[in-house]
Amino acid sequence: TNPFYFLAWLYGIHPTFIQGMLNDLRFSSLDILSAIEHLKSVGGKTFNKNLLDTDKKMYSGKCEGKWSPKNKIFNKEVLILGTGPGVNEHKIAIEEYIKQKKPFVIGLNTQRSIDEKLINVRAVCSAFRLLTDRKKYKSLKQPLVLPLKRLSKDINNYLSSNTLLDFGIQVIPEKFDFKANYGILPNSLVISYALAIATSGKAKKILLAGFDGYNADDPRRVEMDNLLTLYQQSKSKVPLMSITPTRYKIDSVSIYALYE
Repeated sequence: TNPFYFLAWLYGIHPTFIQGMLNDLRFSSLDILSAIEHLKSVGGKTFNKNLLDTDKKMYSGKCEGKWSPKNKIFNKEVLILGTGPGVNEHKIAIEEYIKQKKPFVIGLNTQRSIDEKLINVRAVCSAFRLLTDRKKYKSLKQPLVLPLKRLSKDINNYLSSNTLLDFGIQVIPEKFDFKANYGILPNSLVISYALAIATSGKAKKILLAGFDGYNADDPRRVEMDNLLTLYQQSKSKVPLMSITPTRYKIDSVSIYALYE
């Protein structure tokens, strides 16, 4: 009755992997399919809960990085590109804005909706995503910002040909705090990580594109609204605004009003 469980049975993957991803708001259907493809190739008969239960185990305790985003971001506008349809729908306007206004652009994970030459760095903090999409990450030309000390040697070795910028992460529920080379975040969502990069870098303003938002009855909508509210209540917050249509509880302005 569920295609993911069927594929798990077909490829000999432990069903608890599927159950864990279905119950975790971080994983979309495409993420689960990508994970199944990875587990198919490496063998997924033995379930390793640490791959999924990252907030409690993998990101506990202080973890400083070696890269300080302030050197690149100080007093600049930062544009964070999400994966929602809004990026594709307003692609031309977003690209024109980047060319004119020169914001520092952070792409989330392997998102490729706009001209890649316009993206400065990519933020990624999920070890599981790095494993399942490892071929995509290896092909990226932009520097990857990630918490190197939180990742296995295998991942570090595999990405040895990429430019890696080490920005640390610590997860403490209901907390945002920003240090020079790491962030304390309420969860390990990549948007939380990107907000930390921009805020630790002393950005002048943070713009969001492609954060369309889920329907009101989707639990991911509540999670994101709570996350954005928590960020905007933090002492070190940076003005935050969406430049594409959004359902989330943040200020919004049309991208077409931002450039000549």
